[in-house]
Amino acid sequence: MKGGRSPTRRSILEAAREVFGERGYHAASIDDVTRAAGTTKGAMYWHFRDKRDLYLAAALEAADAYRRAVLEPLEGASSLPQVVGSLFELNARFYAENPKIARFYSTMTFEGQILSESRLVRHVVGIYAEYRRVVARALSRALRRPAGRLENAAASLIALCDGLFIQHAADPQGFPLEPAFKAAAEIALDGLARPGRKGGA
Repeated sequence: MKGGRSPTRRSILEAAREVFGERGYHAASIDDVTRAAGTTKGAMYWHFRDKRDLYLAAALEAADAYRRAVLEPLEGASSLPQVVGSLFELNARFYAENPKIARFYSTMTFEGQILSESRLVRHVVGIYAEYRRVVARALSRALRRPAGRLENAAASLIALCDGLFIQHAADPQGFPLEPAFKAAAEIALDGLARPGRKGGA
């Protein structure tokens, strides 16, 4: 892989997410990607070894974009309404502002492609582990309880976000994401704020 930050590489990755998102990994071709990127096969193979290498690079970059957009801002949340509200709002904003990444991620999920690539699995596992720690620490600050006792609660909130997104991806018109996230945030906030809750330990 060459030219890590070059405009050509960036345009190829953006086109790859769009093409893979629309057609899926197996149906999409290198020709489809290069046409969408407005570049040549030679340029593609200068930056990526093959279709699998391109797919992995597109997936890893998308995962890192999600980390920057959602995980990093959560580190500053401190009150319970802020933590829960920010979690759902940041997810909704990310998917709304990055529709190609959202479509790409949903196609990856439905195709099962995430679980077929060991390198991608390791990266996704690492991001989810970090995600749980970030949310647990934020809940810890808000609830004044040890973060270690709140990891199950954090995992449940993350699973709720993911599940709502997958339903939206399957039926965007019939299942709009923003009202679903808003309702979920209200329910989650009510449950976490309930007196005597032990944090899902």
